[in-house]
Amino acid sequence: MISRIRSKWTEASLILITPPPAIPEVWLEGMKSWAKGGPEPVLDRSVETIKSYADECRSLGECLAGSGVYVVDAWDAVESVAGGLTRDDLEQYYM
Repeated sequence: MISRIRSKWTEASLILITPPPAIPEVWLEGMKSWAKGGPEPVLDRSVETIKSYADECRSLGECLAGSGVYVVDAWDAVESVAGGLTRDDLEQYYM
């Protein structure tokens, strides 16, 4: 994606945003309420999967540092404020 954007807008600054930690079961319930009348959503993510995506996003940002690519680390911000990654830690931020 970055290459494609840069091929058209060479001077554009880009912001990569990591996903925040989530409670997969709460995410699924939200998807069910948004998808009324559509296909039944499935639980296709876990905390580990989401964290690996956040890690890759940070890593890409480090590789491209100095080239106008910046990272907003929503994962670390939410984990920091919540005090952890358990359902009890995160629930107040997603309910």
